[in-house]
Amino acid sequence: MDHLTKIVATVGPASLETSLLNKLIDAGVNVFSSQF
Repeated sequence: MDHLTKIVATVGPASLETSLLNKLIDAGVNVFSSQF
C-alpha cells in the first residue's frame, strides 16, 4: 500500500557519501532536495 505522506530530505555537501544516502532511503525518504 502506498502512503500519501512523503518524506523530503534536504541534502548538501556534508551528506554526499553513498552510505548516508542509502541510510536515508532505508529510513523512508521519498524525495531529495539538494542545496549545493
